[in-house]
Amino acid sequence: MRIKSQWFQSATPKTPQQTASAMAFITWRVAQNMLNQMRTARFDIEVGPQYFAFTGEVLVFLIQVLDRMAHERMDAPARTQFVTALVQRVAQVLKDNEDSLLGVPPGDEPAYDDQFIDLFNQLADHYADFGYGPDGPDFAFMRYFG
Repeated sequence: MRIKSQWFQSATPKTPQQTASAMAFITWRVAQNMLNQMRTARFDIEVGPQYFAFTGEVLVFLIQVLDRMAHERMDAPARTQFVTALVQRVAQVLKDNEDSLLGVPPGDEPAYDDQFIDLFNQLADHYADFGYGPDGPDFAFMRYFG
């Protein structure tokens, strides 16, 4: 999978929100690639609720990894802005896809982006207990994901 890793105007400083927007796109592509690999390995993941449940879990995991990486590179306010913008942008992309493929949820259910943000908040508490070092996520972090 090819991913663009250079900014068009690299000399211009980027805000945490700009970085989050770019990372949201990359995160979505990585999640889609993981889903395609699962399908290639003959896991039966058809487009539907199961498809988006898998995608949501992958996205939360990837955002948790990015949050740990941001912790090493950003001060606390910038990191908070980055992660907040990242979660919101990923939630919007996921919502757009779910609305398109599944239809809008019934009136008594929260919108898909709100459901993803709730999932992220719930799982973030769990991931907070796991380690992340120079080599990436520790065993417990990876085990919790999969």
